This record gives sequence, C-alpha cells and structure tokens, in this order.
Amino acid sequence: MICPKCGYESWSRDVVCTSCGCVLPAEPKRPGVQKAGEACRPRLDTPVLTRSAIKDSATSGVFVGGILCLTLAFLIRVFLAIRGDTFETLNELLIMVNMTPLEGGAWMPLQSLLLSLLEQVPAIVLLTGLWTVFIGTAAKGVPPKAGLTVVRVGLVIDIIYLIMTGILSVVAVYMVSPDWAVVMALLLPGMYSLVVILRVKGFQSVATVRESLENGSPDSEISVAMSVFCFILGGLGILGSLTKLDIPGILTGISMIIFGSSSVGYRSSMAYVEGEIERELSRPLQPVAQQIPTWKRVQMEQGLIYE
Repeated sequence: MICPKCGYESWSRDVVCTSCGCVLPAEPKRPGVQKAGEACRPRLDTPVLTRSAIKDSATSGVFVGGILCLTLAFLIRVFLAIRGDTFETLNELLIMVNMTPLEGGAWMPLQSLLLSLLEQVPAIVLLTGLWTVFIGTAAKGVPPKAGLTVVRVGLVIDIIYLIMTGILSVVAVYMVSPDWAVVMALLLPGMYSLVVILRVKGFQSVATVRESLENGSPDSEISVAMSVFCFILGGLGILGSLTKLDIPGILTGISMIIFGSSSVGYRSSMAYVEGEIERELSRPLQPVAQQIPTWKRVQMEQGLIYE
C-alpha cells in the first residue's frame, strides 16, 4: 500500500502509514469475502463425495469377487472347449435334428475352441468392460468412461444373443417335434423375459452411474429390480448347475448374486451422499466468528487505531 502523503510503501494490511502516520485508504473488497457477522454455510463438495462413493463401489472386494467368479467360469469353459466338449455338444444337437454330425479330426480342439469363443462373445466383451472399470478406478481413482461403455455394449450383445438363442432353440425343437416346438414357443418368452429384463435394467443402471460420474451429482435411483433378479436368477442358476455338476454355471450364478449385492451397496452409498447433502442444506446459517488479526490488535494496543 503506497502512502498518499509521503509515498512510503507500507504492508497491504496496514491501516496507517508506518512512516508518517497518515491513515491509508481502505483496500477494495475482494469478491466472495464475507465480513464478520455475515451468515454463511460450509460448502459441501458434492462431486468429490459422489465420485468417492463410485470409486469405493468399483474397487470393493464384493465387486472384484463377482468379476473373478465370472472370469473363472469363462476360463473353465474355454478349457472344456479345447478338450472338445463344445464340438461334441454341437454334434449332439445336429444328431437331434437329424443332420449329419461334423467330423473333428486333428482340428477338432481348434474348431471346438472357436465355437466356444463365438458363443462367449457377450461374456468376453462384458469381462473386458468390468476389468477396465476396476483397473482404471484403482489406477486413476475414478472409473473410466470407456469401461462403462464397454459394459453397456456387452449387455446389448448379450440381449441379442439371448433372443437369437431362443429362436434357434424353437427351430431346432420344431425340426424334431412340431408339437414340442409349440410348447417351447409359449414357455420361452416367459423364461427369457426375466433374463432380458435383467440385462436391460443393468444397462440402465450403468448409464445412471456414468451420468453421476460426469455431473458429480449422486443418484441412488438405480433399479431395485436388477438386484432382485440377480439374486433370483443367480440362485436358480446355481441349483440347476448343481444337478449337472456344471462348475462354470455355478460360478456364473455366484457372480450374479455378488453383483446383486454390489448394486445394493452402491445404492446405499449414493443414498448416504444424498442424505449428507440434504442435512447440510437444512442446517441454519451460522454467522462468521469475528476475529481480529494480530497486526490490527498490536496497533490497537499501541493506540494507533481504534475499533
């Protein structure tokens, strides 16, 4: 602060010139600075809380456990395909519809593997997205949007695959027994509807997570039906696989139950953040405590200025 009388440069916080004692002009008030006694409310950093809750969910042990179970189920299916199980299953289907089975020969393991990978395309895309979300979150602190997009693409591919599988199943049964095909055509929509709805709800939930990630606003309105369907279909899948000792099917059922639990935990985290925001906004405004700076108190004690 330059003294208008003697030109001496004093500290910017001085009230009077330390050279001649002239009263210095007051500094212009900076925008956003509150005076003592004005009402204020501590600012809650909503985006930080929201993204922190998303990070905790994406790196939780429950979420990782679901990914590991789904990955292990995929690897076991690939191993069985190399052994030739997929090729044998296809030949059984061809024989059932009165068609000539395929000759495997020396290329049978490779052919079986390629058929299995074609069947597992939805799982491959979904696992790629899930691992991208986990690894990206662990490395950067926030889930990568690309990983969430890949998860959504995997769910869409899975829906298309389920619809095509249902149609081909009805056609195959029709070639063997037209009467049973009619029965299947009546039953399959009810059976597949739950599975398709689960994928659709999962797609919508991932979209909600991405929106919260982008705008920093918590949203606990992810589908409750998705969690319920995960528990129901996962439990039914485990029971059905136990009768056949289908280890990949059991692991897939376990992963669905785990992902259902993870969605419940995510919804609870978002609800907690929303509650914190509501509580902060409902608190009464508190006045800023009046504090006298040390330099001003010293000058007041020396009688240079008066309050």
